[in-house]
Amino acid sequence: MITAPLTVMVTGVGAPPGVSVMKALRQSQLTPRIVGVAADPDAVGLFRSDATAVLPHAGRDPSCYLDALCRTIEAERATLVCFGSEIEMMVVAPQRAAIEARTGAHLVVNDAALLARCMDKLETVELLRGIGVPVPATADGSDA
Repeated sequence: MITAPLTVMVTGVGAPPGVSVMKALRQSQLTPRIVGVAADPDAVGLFRSDATAVLPHAGRDPSCYLDALCRTIEAERATLVCFGSEIEMMVVAPQRAAIEARTGAHLVVNDAALLARCMDKLETVELLRGIGVPVPATADGSDA
């Protein structure tokens, strides 16, 4: 049971995945303070957050993004960081341990190697098939 106030940072709140994470948090029994983060100052989720931050685009300047992300986590005292953007996950995953050590927050992101495999749909199907999960017949489209 969580007894201290929970601050959750949700990134990518300008797109459906980030907004959906926010919605799930609002509907949960956790009652967190939500910090919405996006690269676009007009992102819809920023207007539904308790606090907000506009960060550099992760894909355009990963180093600047990571620094701004860490500074925002620290300033907002976020306990948990959920990522609503694939590009952010790809930038953050290799740095997860360092960011967690610097900020004390827990980052909800998969291991970088697994994430890279899962970003490729065909590779995901092969991964699942390899561990016995039923998957539909799939082709790579190379003969199309």
